Amino acid sequence: MAACCSGGGLIVALALCFVAASPAEAVCVEVDSVDRVVVNDTIKLTCISCRKRQEQDAFVDVTWTFQPKGENTTAVDILVMKRNGENIKVMNPQFEIGRIRLASSKDYQEVSLEINDTKLDDMGTYRCHIYRILVMPTVPYPPEFHLTKTIHLTVLPEPFMDVTAKVSEVMMYFMIVASTVLLIFTLITCYKQVKQADIDKRNKVTDLLVIAPVNKENCATEQAEEELKSSS
Repeated sequence: MAACCSGGGLIVALALCFVAASPAEAVCVEVDSVDRVVVNDTIKLTCISCRKRQEQDAFVDVTWTFQPKGENTTAVDILVMKRNGENIKVMNPQFEIGRIRLASSKDYQEVSLEINDTKLDDMGTYRCHIYRILVMPTVPYPPEFHLTKTIHLTVLPEPFMDVTAKVSEVMMYFMIVASTVLLIFTLITCYKQVKQADIDKRNKVTDLLVIAPVNKENCATEQAEEELKSSS
């Protein structure tokens, strides 16, 4: 009875641990953005800023700026988001509404910029400015955090070939083919060895079967000769 109670207590403890661990929180990982795109395509300029534990309650403001490629160019605001998405505005006529949008997560740790129907004029430097203000009602001037991420976007008129990716793909197929050939060769070699061992075993059995009658005949001959000698 004690064992049953002990087992039941273990199950209850495991159940409580499972409930306490659920639901699992999403893991935030900061990754680099793609920086190449073809004309008339869609690209997402990734901008991720993972919060620290003490920054869970915060207001987030985001400003995306664009500086065209070339000399004597200045950066201009193209998209502004205030107070956790309460107000999002497209600021530049080059990026009309519908061609760019804010691709953000619910907690605004990701505030990426998606550009549709890309053009050659979209080539240049993009900067993602993140302003995070901690929510502290009792503090007159709560702490603020500022982060800027820069992306140099290249827009190509034709599809480009990533040499590194192609070489990796060729090497992958080569390794697959080489592994397959090696496996087939190993199987054939093992089959031949097993077959040869079986043949050798059969030959030994045949030799034993041939030697046994010969020995019997020799014994009969020797016995007859002895009988003849004794009778004489």
